[in-house]
Amino acid sequence: KGNAFRDVGDYQQAIATYQQALDLDENSASIYLNRALAYTRLEETRQAIADYQTALSLFSNADDWDNYNATLKKLNNLQAGFSRSTPSPTPSNPINPPQASGLSPRKERLRMLVGGHWEIAERLLEQARRYYPNQPEDWYIEKVIQDLERNFDN
Repeated sequence: KGNAFRDVGDYQQAIATYQQALDLDENSASIYLNRALAYTRLEETRQAIADYQTALSLFSNADDWDNYNATLKKLNNLQAGFSRSTPSPTPSNPINPPQASGLSPRKERLRMLVGGHWEIAERLLEQARRYYPNQPEDWYIEKVIQDLERNFDN
């Protein structure tokens, strides 16, 4: 129903409908994603970013990497546009590692690829550690970066 409202341009009603759906199922990544799309059309960028980040987390928890990567592309595109129009963008719910300013360039690149959602980066690193034991930490970071970049190119 929310998608029908969104398709005809009634974004406020779409958002209200998505909220009703979230009241019934707060763990539906697709509802957050669809609401983010409606917020984007209304140029309510902070709310859209927060919903994209929530959808990313839920897709990651479900190991739904196709939807995760597609959503991450949308978030990165939105944030790129937001940073051009705003002097200092700060998503309403950024999840950053402690002391983000002290990150190595590799970790900073990884953080950027996951839209600042550091808990997702940590989850991906942990997964790489399980699949490829006994590697140096820099190797895991580089492996996750390469995997994400390869997925963006597809």
